[in-house]
Amino acid sequence: MPVTKEFNQAKAAGYGARLESWPDIETGRVGKHGRPLADRPVTKRRYWVTGAKDTQVLNGPYKNIKVASAAMIATHRGEPRPATMDGQPATPQHELRHAMNPDVIVMPTPAPAEAMPPNRTVPQRGFEDFSIGEKFYAPSRTHSDALFYAFQLASGDNAPIHYDIEYCRSRGHPGLMAHGFQTLIQTAPGATGLAQQMEDALVGFLDQSSRFLKPVYSGDTLYPELEVVGLERQRTTGVMTLRSRVLNQRSEVVLEGELRFLLRLREPDAA
Repeated sequence: MPVTKEFNQAKAAGYGARLESWPDIETGRVGKHGRPLADRPVTKRRYWVTGAKDTQVLNGPYKNIKVASAAMIATHRGEPRPATMDGQPATPQHELRHAMNPDVIVMPTPAPAEAMPPNRTVPQRGFEDFSIGEKFYAPSRTHSDALFYAFQLASGDNAPIHYDIEYCRSRGHPGLMAHGFQTLIQTAPGATGLAQQMEDALVGFLDQSSRFLKPVYSGDTLYPELEVVGLERQRTTGVMTLRSRVLNQRSEVVLEGELRFLLRLREPDAA
């Protein structure tokens, strides 16, 4: 089986795969009648495949991939011993090669770590951990025509004032005017770091209210922000109220409103 075909099959089967290539000089060439030929530049390749177990003899299209000795690898084409994928020197029990084609070298997957903790990148907070006045900012976003049409696709809205530039111009608008909900969704806590901090504590999103103060047109850049303005403790949960604001590139407030969330307490009150 050609090496590239086996390499691609290994990738399709879920093994990690990487192709290395480097320039070299081919020497000792001999032509017809034993005539020596001049050296020539060549590109050498090595196909690395990760995911096999240390002593496993693979079946199916990989039946010829077997454990190789350190000596076989070290003397392979006079090249240095190959390193593992993390750059460390390969050990005999970690060196596998294709018995028919030495350009395929298969490296094993490291043993899984013991009892890994949940993958958390953001510390979790309960209701008691929030304070009045805390602010959370979402990244700014310029509302291109593509965002208008993405909102149209998601919402099903077809009002021409949001998607027909000539219609807008005929009514004195400088460009497409954003649907109010297109502006509102910029205040989603998931766009800030807040949502990731309250994943474990969140019970539900209770309600929201908004006022649309100025129009938003295509090309405008919006700056959303949330501020904690209310914390109402209950026996086992608490209600956190956020004030939402969205500003444009001229520092004009185009939307303001409130959002309320029900959060668990870290230490519920005794019954």
